[in-house]
Amino acid sequence: MKSDLKSQSLLNLLGVLAVSLCWGVGGPLSWVATQHLPAAETTFGRCLFAFIFLLPFFLLDAKKLIEKLKTSGRLMLAGSGLVLGVHFFLFVSGVAYASLSTAVTLVAVEPALILLVGVLGFKEQLKLKSLFGIFLCMGGILVISVLPHLLTTASNSKPTRLYGDICAVLAVISYALYYTLNRAFRPHEKNLPGTSTLRRNFGLASIIYFFAALSSGLLVFISQMSQPHSVEKPSSRVVMALLGLGVIPTLLGHTLNQVVSRAAHPIWVSLMSPGETLMALLLGFVFLGQTLQSFEAMGGGLILAGVLLTAWSEV
Repeated sequence: MKSDLKSQSLLNLLGVLAVSLCWGVGGPLSWVATQHLPAAETTFGRCLFAFIFLLPFFLLDAKKLIEKLKTSGRLMLAGSGLVLGVHFFLFVSGVAYASLSTAVTLVAVEPALILLVGVLGFKEQLKLKSLFGIFLCMGGILVISVLPHLLTTASNSKPTRLYGDICAVLAVISYALYYTLNRAFRPHEKNLPGTSTLRRNFGLASIIYFFAALSSGLLVFISQMSQPHSVEKPSSRVVMALLGLGVIPTLLGHTLNQVVSRAAHPIWVSLMSPGETLMALLLGFVFLGQTLQSFEAMGGGLILAGVLLTAWSEV
């Protein structure tokens, strides 16, 4: 029994590392896309590419999976996709328009919000060491992002934009709702057809991304209706960025995130956002030749210590 639990914990840890790596790649790709496309169009392209790649699973398995689900399960899947599309839009808008302090503080609070949902909504138990590890991760994010902002003179800082701050707040709330819907779906999985686990998870993900593309497409329509604007034909660089966003952080990262959310303790899900920050630093250092600043090394060290402490206490 102990051996099985240890093996499952190690799988959860590998899942966290894989999701963190995929999400860490998403930041630069999102930046490239949003230099030429509005947030709504970027979000729609991302969700559409993820859905296209899973289209065979959607055509082969979606109907069978939906037929086996109760109405509540169907609503959870649809709601998860709709919320995910909105979350992507809010996140991109928040990064583009929010004040730096607001955006990063909310990202740091995200793990605590996931744990709050797990404890209050699903009666999960928390270990003290794991909780301390999460707070170390949150502290690391704040050191990396807020410290340089505080050291910047007022003349160099950008004014706070209310729209961006609101989007950043709603992005965190929508992610918590997205997690809640995925976690609540856990009891419904036992009623699904006896296909392979991989095929079932991709089938469920295809349904989620269908609704994510639907909600993000609706956001494009609303954006055009409220503020008509012309969108130029995207360059090959932008298309590749959208393709990368659809495949790496969405198809791979969020599909694995959905699996971990449904199967594992929320402590593992709460490690993904700090892990994303740490992976982004490492990828920039290894592949882009970026120099680590002292505050980045300090914050990265705190995140790494938090992840290791949490993993050790759970494994």
